[in-house]
Amino acid sequence: MSKLLILKNPKFYIKFFTTFALFISNIIFANNNITAFSNSFTFDNKTGIGTYSGNVVVSDDTKELFANTIKVYRTKSGEINKIVAKGSPARFFDKSKKDDIASGHAEMITYLKIKNLVILEKDATLNNQNNTLKAPKIIYNTKTQIAKTLSSDSQSKKGRTKIVLSNIKD
Repeated sequence: MSKLLILKNPKFYIKFFTTFALFISNIIFANNNITAFSNSFTFDNKTGIGTYSGNVVVSDDTKELFANTIKVYRTKSGEINKIVAKGSPARFFDKSKKDDIASGHAEMITYLKIKNLVILEKDATLNNQNNTLKAPKIIYNTKTQIAKTLSSDSQSKKGRTKIVLSNIKD
């Protein structure tokens, strides 16, 4: 049985997911220098899929994404339309604000540009200051700023959504 929790516009989630969406967008659209390291890289021109494999690190001056593999999907016109990062877990850090480091991890992090979705799957966790959101699957729409968590098992603690909020300030 699947449980669904819909969170509409709480300040923490707007800020947190917007930070994550901006991080992914910066990797895709940034004009500043983005550096990628991996043990190997393959690009298939027919499919438009680029695959970074082995200890992948993608970073700029303030953001980092770590994964075992990252696949970048391009349309026929060359636009990036999907990014999938997989790891044990895949992790990201956003240090763009000195006293406000955002981080998260999941076994799989997917960005779907056309649908405006960021999806964290399999033991997903998001952290911002002392606030934490954990669930088996977290889906965030970057346009509507609505977060959903999907839990597979309502009986076990591991399969349910857990939210820890510190003192919320305006």
